[in-house]
Amino acid sequence: IGMKFLHPGPGYGGSCFPKDTQAAMAVARAGGQEFRIVQAAEEVNHARPALLV
Repeated sequence: IGMKFLHPGPGYGGSCFPKDTQAAMAVARAGGQEFRIVQAAEEVNHARPALLV
């Protein structure tokens, strides 16, 4: 991880983490399960920018 990735912002982003959380939830769904903690993190992450504007 380079220094440019160590600055906090309104939620997470980048090129990998959003797709990784989506993939984790897809694997859980394929197994008939819910990954509720990751789903909650996704929901909060999507709401954060609107709260800061």
